[in-house]
Amino acid sequence: MITIAFAFLLETLWLINSPFNLTETIAITSIFGLFFTGCIIYCATKQWGFYTTIFSFSLIGILWSVFLYIPALQAYQTISLNLPMTINAVFTIERNHYPSSTTIKIISATSITDTPLTKNITQATFNQSLKQSSVQIFNIDKKIKQDFVEGEIYQAIITLRARYFRNIPGDRQRILQALARKEIGYGKFNNIPVKIASESIIHRTRQKIAHDFIQDYSFGHYLSALSVGITKYLATEDWNNLRKTGTIHLVSISGLHLSLTAFYAFIIFRVLGGLIGIRKISPYKIAALLSIIVAWSYAILAGLSLPTMRAAIMFSLAMIALLINRPILSLQGISVALLVILTLNPLSVLQPGFWLSFIAVIILILSAKIFTSPLKVIFLTQLTISMLLIPLTASFFGEISIISPLTNLFTIPWTSIVIMPALLIGTLLLFIYPPFATFFMTLANQGVYVLAKSINLSAQIPYASILTSKLPLISAVVFTFSTLLILYLFPRRRILSKYQVITIFKNLLPFYNLNKIFYSSKNLCILILFATFFTVISVQIANKSTKNPTINLYLLPVGEGLSLLFHSQDIAFLFDTGNRFMRFDAGKQVILPTLRHLGISKLDQIFLSLKNQQHIGGSRTIRTQYPQTPIIAHSDLTWLIESSIPCSDYQYQSQNISITPISTIQSSCAFQVVLFDHIRLHLISDITAMEWQNYLEKLKDDENSKSMTQEIWLYPNQGRRAFSHDYFTNTKASQVILFSTKETAKDHLLNFNKKDHIQYHNSYYGTIHLSITMKNAKPFSELRIKNYADKTHYWWLQP
Repeated sequence: MITIAFAFLLETLWLINSPFNLTETIAITSIFGLFFTGCIIYCATKQWGFYTTIFSFSLIGILWSVFLYIPALQAYQTISLNLPMTINAVFTIERNHYPSSTTIKIISATSITDTPLTKNITQATFNQSLKQSSVQIFNIDKKIKQDFVEGEIYQAIITLRARYFRNIPGDRQRILQALARKEIGYGKFNNIPVKIASESIIHRTRQKIAHDFIQDYSFGHYLSALSVGITKYLATEDWNNLRKTGTIHLVSISGLHLSLTAFYAFIIFRVLGGLIGIRKISPYKIAALLSIIVAWSYAILAGLSLPTMRAAIMFSLAMIALLINRPILSLQGISVALLVILTLNPLSVLQPGFWLSFIAVIILILSAKIFTSPLKVIFLTQLTISMLLIPLTASFFGEISIISPLTNLFTIPWTSIVIMPALLIGTLLLFIYPPFATFFMTLANQGVYVLAKSINLSAQIPYASILTSKLPLISAVVFTFSTLLILYLFPRRRILSKYQVITIFKNLLPFYNLNKIFYSSKNLCILILFATFFTVISVQIANKSTKNPTINLYLLPVGEGLSLLFHSQDIAFLFDTGNRFMRFDAGKQVILPTLRHLGISKLDQIFLSLKNQQHIGGSRTIRTQYPQTPIIAHSDLTWLIESSIPCSDYQYQSQNISITPISTIQSSCAFQVVLFDHIRLHLISDITAMEWQNYLEKLKDDENSKSMTQEIWLYPNQGRRAFSHDYFTNTKASQVILFSTKETAKDHLLNFNKKDHIQYHNSYYGTIHLSITMKNAKPFSELRIKNYADKTHYWWLQP
C-alpha cells in the first residue's frame, strides 16, 4: 500500500500542476504507464518477484489517480469556462459569520441562462459539475442574512460569476486553495431564498455546545474550537498568535484531539471490562471495538473534518491491528487512510490540513524507530516534526514559526493531560446532567487560560516567526519526502553500509568519520535542520543573483488602476501605487508582498502620475512602510505632499538607464526610459488623444528611434480607451504593449493581432514580469516575459 500511495500522490501532483495542456499531460502519463508495464513484464520474465510487485503497485497508483482526478479537474474546468451563469440551485448555508457575505455549498443546480455552453459540454454535464461547489454570496438583504442558519438548506435563483486571483511573485498558488474547496466564484440572489430544510441534529448540537461555551465561559471561543471544531469565534489576533507560535493545530479539531478521546475511551472501557470480570471475550478486544465507535462518533460531532477523518481511520486500523495481533502503528495503515480520504474527497490533497496531519503522523511513526529513550522521544521527535514541516508551512502560509518546537513542548502535554480530559468529561456531562459539567468545564476553562496566556506571551518574543515566500507545493513536497526518506533509512543504516555505494562514498571522504552521521541521532537532527534551512533560504535567493546587469519590470495586478515596479542594480522605483476600494488596498495586498518577496528594502523614488484613486490608492500604505522615499508627483499633487518633487523636474542618468520626462504630456506624469541604449520604455498614465498624437509625432522625428530594437509601452489609460495605432503598425522595432484593465478596447486586439512584431499582455489577472539582461555588452538584450495569470499555468483553467 505504501508504493500505491506514493505513486498515487506523485501522479496527482503532476496532473494538477502540469504546465502542459490535457492532451500532453495524459501523453506523458501514458509514457510512464507504458514504461512501468514494460518493467513489470521484464521483471516477471526474470522472476524478480519484489520488483514486479513494486512496479505493479506503482502502475496501480498512477491509474487510480488518473481515473479519480481527471474528472474532478475537468468538472472545475467546465464551471470556470462557462461563467457567468444564472442557475436555479438547492444549497446549504456553509458559513454565515462574515458581515458582508455568506458562503453556500451547492447540492444541486440547473442552468437557466440562454447563453450557450462551451464546446462539447452538455447541460447535464454542467449541472453535475456544479454539485458540491462553494459560492460566496454578496449583497444579501440584512433581514435575509440574519435569518440564515449554518446547515440549513435553501433554494434560490443565483447569478454566478467567476473568481480570479491577483497573482504576484511569491504567491501564485491561491487558485489551488480555491480548487481544494471547489470555490467557483461569487454570486448574488435574484429572488428571496426559500427554506427547504432545517439544519441536521448533529449540526444543531454542535452549534448549541459552542453557543453555551461562548455565553458561560471567558475562553469559550477556545473551548468551542477544542471540543466541536467551531473556530469562527476566534479573533484575528488569536489566529495570528497561534500561527506565530506554531500551535494552530491545537485549536482546530485535529488528529490529536480525536486520538486522545478514543485513547481515553479505550482505557476506560478496558478497566471497566476488567472490573466487571468478562472472561469469554478479552476485555481489551471489547474496549477496542467500543473505542472505534467513540472515535467515529466524535469525528461526526466535530464535523468530519479532514484531520479527524484521517485520525478516525488510523485509530480504527490500529484497533483492528490490535485485535489481530499486528503492529498498531504502521506506514501501511497511514497509506490506507490516505487513499480512502482522497478517494472520498480528491481535492483535499491541496489542503494544508491534509499534508500537515499526514506528514506529522508519518514522522511520529518513523521517529519511534530512531528515538528510544524518553528524553529523546519528548524533545527530538517534536524538534524533528517542527523542522520537517517547515517547507510545507512556508508553502501554505508564507510564515515559519521559529519557537514552535519550544512552545509545543509545553502546549501539547498541557492540552493533552490538563485541558482535554476535563473538557471531554464536561462536554459529555452536558448531555447527561448539566450541573455536574460545571466543575469540569471550569477546570478546562482555567487550563485554556494558561494555554492562551503562554501562546500570547510567546508570540511577543522578537523573531518568534519569520515571513517567507510561499514555496511551490511540489518543491515543498519533494523536499519533505526526501527528508522522510532519510528518517526511513536511518534505522537501516547498518544494512546500507554493507553496499558498495556506501563504501565508495566513505572512501571519498577519508578525513571524516561517516559513522558519526550514520549512527548518531543527534547528528541526524542537525543534518535535517541544516538541509531544511538551506532549502528554504536557497529558494528565497534563487532568482536574485545574476552575472549580467538585469532590469526587471513588474506590472502589478492592482485592479482597475496602475502600478509598475522598476528594479535594477542602479535604481528601484514605483510608478503609481494602484487602486484602493472597499476592502482592497493595492499597497497592502499586492505591492508590499511583492517587495518583500523580491527582497527590496529600499525604494529610490515613488512616482504618482495624477490625482486619481486608481493611481494613488496604495500610497498611504507604501509611504508608511517607506517614509524616507522621495515622492515625484504631478503638479496637482505636489501641494498636497510635503517635500514632493514635480515630475517635470525629474531626470536620471546611469550607465545603462536614462529617464527623462515627456514634455508633450502635461495631464499626467509621463517618462521615457532608455535601457542599454537600444530598448525604450514609455511610462504613460492617463492622457488625452491630442497628447498621444503629439508624442507619436515627436517619436517619428527622434533620431534615436532608429537605434531602438525594442519598445515597451504602458498603454495610455491602461488600455480602456482606443488610441491611434499607426506608430505600432508602421515601425520595425519589436513592440511590447502592456495593459492593466479588465476590459481592453476591442480595437487594440484587432490591430495588434495582425502584426508579428507586436505582442501585448494584460496584468489584470496576474503580474506581468519583464526581465531584460544585457549579455557581454553586445548591442542586443534578452527580453523574457512571464505572465503570472492562473490561466497560463493550469490546463484545467484553459479552454
